[in-house]
Amino acid sequence: MSDTFYDIIGDIHGHASALMGLLEKLGYRKEGECYRHPDRTAVFIGDFIDHGPDSREVLTMVRPMIEHRSALAVLGNHELNAVCFHTKSKSGEYLRPHTSKNTAQHKATLESFGSHADDLLGHVEWFKELPLYLDLPGFRVVHACWDVVAIAKLKNLRTLKDLGDLNEDSMSTPEAEAMKLLCKGHEIEVPGLSYPDKYGQLRSELRVAWWRNAANATCRQMAVKEADSIPEFSFPRELQSTFQGYRTYAPLLFIGHYSLDIAPAPLLPNLANVDLGVTAGRGLTAYRWNGESLAKPAAFVQFRNRFP
Repeated sequence: MSDTFYDIIGDIHGHASALMGLLEKLGYRKEGECYRHPDRTAVFIGDFIDHGPDSREVLTMVRPMIEHRSALAVLGNHELNAVCFHTKSKSGEYLRPHTSKNTAQHKATLESFGSHADDLLGHVEWFKELPLYLDLPGFRVVHACWDVVAIAKLKNLRTLKDLGDLNEDSMSTPEAEAMKLLCKGHEIEVPGLSYPDKYGQLRSELRVAWWRNAANATCRQMAVKEADSIPEFSFPRELQSTFQGYRTYAPLLFIGHYSLDIAPAPLLPNLANVDLGVTAGRGLTAYRWNGESLAKPAAFVQFRNRFP
């Protein structure tokens, strides 16, 4: 069992004032250029950037904490997207095309850095060094999905930098696909499925609550979000054996990514989500881990976001 206690902090998405407020509420104080706690270590779940107004300020807070070992972190899908948005392929095109949709998703970060574009590119290079997951004494951390098959494919590859030169070839390897899965989770096509997402756009892909057991389940039961909009289709039988749920005997796991509109509480006795929607104004969330093997509802701490 670890003799270090940790505070696992959810998706920040450019909300620097909420991060500052949460760190201070947790007892972290700024010493020199970074926040520290006398007895604890922060663990960031990823998604530092995009959506909120202060991505640049967030990175000036979290990066020194990680570099000075007062915090750990894993890569989020928004950091992965930023790397691809700013990296050209062999053909000269960007790995994440600069479509209106992709640019809009990254717009808040670009505006936050303004004329300091070189600073952003420096952070993008740093993103490549962040681990995809943490398997610490007593608990695990991943941004979106703990998939044992994907993790087995990675072997000794723990960061994007381990893939070498990032291009259309290296980002299409089984290892790169495994990395994307850990950051983004499972989305599957269900024939005939059509439902509106929160933006009113029709979707045919189902964002899967992979921690649930899919045996004899419906698509609605296996949906992470927007379940009320999803028809009661049977979950594809050929995929039911793929999703057997997060095992009850597995170590305590912390995830983010899903921006769940729920009260702070474990999803399973040994699984907790710490992304409860800071961008939606539901507060920045942390979990104070003190060595327990099962998640405790009382261990969640929130700081209400100051931005709508």
